[in-house]
Amino acid sequence: MTAKNSGTYIAKFTYPGDSYFIAIATGNQTATAPLATPTAAVSTNLTTQNLGSSEIFTATVTGPTNGSTPTGTGTWGITGTGGTGATCSSSTGPTGSSNIARYTCTVLDTKAGTYGATFTYPGDGNYSSVAATASSNTTTVAKVTPALTVTANASTALPNTSVVFTATITIPANAA
Repeated sequence: MTAKNSGTYIAKFTYPGDSYFIAIATGNQTATAPLATPTAAVSTNLTTQNLGSSEIFTATVTGPTNGSTPTGTGTWGITGTGGTGATCSSSTGPTGSSNIARYTCTVLDTKAGTYGATFTYPGDGNYSSVAATASSNTTTVAKVTPALTVTANASTALPNTSVVFTATITIPANAA
């Protein structure tokens, strides 16, 4: 017997007998399958990114071969110099089949710096929990040069009159 899920399994054997042997039955035999310990791995799809863009972190939770699909709802944390205070703008999971589940976290890069992630798997009815697992790689978001334009309210001015200059700085959309 292969135990795909954790829990208690009960087996009872009954032989009905035949013309040579009498019938026999065994008592219940029990076997307990404990919670399996999965592994977790976290990575990002990009190693460099533009300010104001986003990247996706993926956590893969893997149980033993022939095990059931992990189903617990995981928790994300965003780390790094740029990721301080950031959260997932969207997340998915668990999705998968067999003994593998995937979770994703999309992060909007609003600050220059590095972005990493941690993923904590809480466990479920078949799997034990996995402590926070850090991403194996990070995304670096470089500083950008903002656009600067200066305009004047007049192209010429008479003596003793004022000219107003207006400076406008434009940063990428979604940047802090």
